[in-house]
Amino acid sequence: MQKSWRAVVVAAAVAAVIVGFASPAAAKPTPGNHSSAWVCETDEGGLGPEEWVRVICLTVSGSGGIQAYWYAWDERLVVYDGYPNGYHTYVYLSVATYVDRPFHTGESSEAFNLDFDEDLGVNLWVCSSSQDNAACSERVYSHT
Repeated sequence: MQKSWRAVVVAAAVAAVIVGFASPAAAKPTPGNHSSAWVCETDEGGLGPEEWVRVICLTVSGSGGIQAYWYAWDERLVVYDGYPNGYHTYVYLSVATYVDRPFHTGESSEAFNLDFDEDLGVNLWVCSSSQDNAACSERVYSHT
């Protein structure tokens, strides 16, 4: 009886591990995942304290857009949501050990004052939501 009890416990543990590996993980959007209904552009500007990089994605139909600004000098991220889809706009930011850290809007915009060591590489992309089928820009590269 004791051996069969152990066999049941071992079988249950193995089944739990298999189910855990087979269960889909929470998906997140992918950079560059957008249809022809969206146009995403990147531009840079300013000098010194005003240096910035912007990612903007607009719908071709004119139903709104999403934007993210990264201000390198003071390490500030500003996210705008002008797309009426009922979801927050998300920006995924990677700097040093922060890998694809999500930031999202409140009502229509949100500013995040961040603090990192100097001269680190930064990459980010903006998405229309946190859903796996969200429209997203390509990765944009900058620095701290």
